[in-house]
Amino acid sequence: MNFKVREKVVCIDDSDTKDSIYLKDLGVIFPKKGEIYTIRSIENNINGIGFLLDEIRNGLIEYLDGVSEQTFKSSRFRKLNYEFAENLLAKIKEEVMSNNN
Repeated sequence: MNFKVREKVVCIDDSDTKDSIYLKDLGVIFPKKGEIYTIRSIENNINGIGFLLDEIRNGLIEYLDGVSEQTFKSSRFRKLNYEFAENLLAKIKEEVMSNNN
């Protein structure tokens, strides 16, 4: 799947790995399943394609191959389905309006 910087994505997998448990102990913040994020940067590293997100800004971490901010695997995200979101918002608005009358 082709992602772009500034694109909205939804986290679909926030399960822990051995590495993420260690990084959380260091204070690294991770995306939460079901939350919407904006891609700040797309990085190609030893683990594949990873994202930096506008909504999560972690400090730099020293790795064996250098110093960088923790990226999040692209496979843990899907593109935001705008049509679905717009339909859902319209349905909620409809329900709120009918409850207010």
